[in-house]
Amino acid sequence: MEKNRLVAFGCSFTYGSGLPDCFHPVHGQGKHPSKFGWVQLLADKLNLTAHNMSIPGSSNLQILYNILKFDFRENDTVVVMWSLPTRDLYFKKYAFNREFQLGLWKLDRLSKRWIESLDEHDQGVKSWVSMHHADLLLKTKNVKYLHIPSHPKELISHKPKFIEIDNIDLTGLVQVDQGLDPHPGVESNKLTAEKIYNILCK
Repeated sequence: MEKNRLVAFGCSFTYGSGLPDCFHPVHGQGKHPSKFGWVQLLADKLNLTAHNMSIPGSSNLQILYNILKFDFRENDTVVVMWSLPTRDLYFKKYAFNREFQLGLWKLDRLSKRWIESLDEHDQGVKSWVSMHHADLLLKTKNVKYLHIPSHPKELISHKPKFIEIDNIDLTGLVQVDQGLDPHPGVESNKLTAEKIYNILCK
């Protein structure tokens, strides 16, 4: 009998970039999510099968887009670790790869143009709208779920008063050490898994 699933969405903080099995000096992360990351550790604690749907570099719009495309099952446990607000996703109709990540670390022409018009408050409000949309969807799926922004301080001051989101933890991920790059290390991921476990099981 197949075990129930832990389904996680997010960016590199969820993927496990920088951990020992998920680091590449050129490409930044490994081909697969880390077994040392909080998603796998949390799945093991909950006796669930880990489905890590995160994509490094994801914006909050991309995370929402991936949630909307996902085929949820009843009794899934879903954790969404929302990304930094200063990222975006661009959809191009006529291109081999029609979805383009936009971020402050990108050097392509499209990202440079986007950076010129970047407004922190605009991106913050849009992030809350993405989170709210995901929340409304997850309510309909008969799943247990949790929203946990990775860097809530980047978001809290931009929250529209009319938006209310259920099952949200605004304390963020735990970072007490660093991986092989600036991402959270092994100990941080252990503590983040423990923290989320305690929230889900209270």
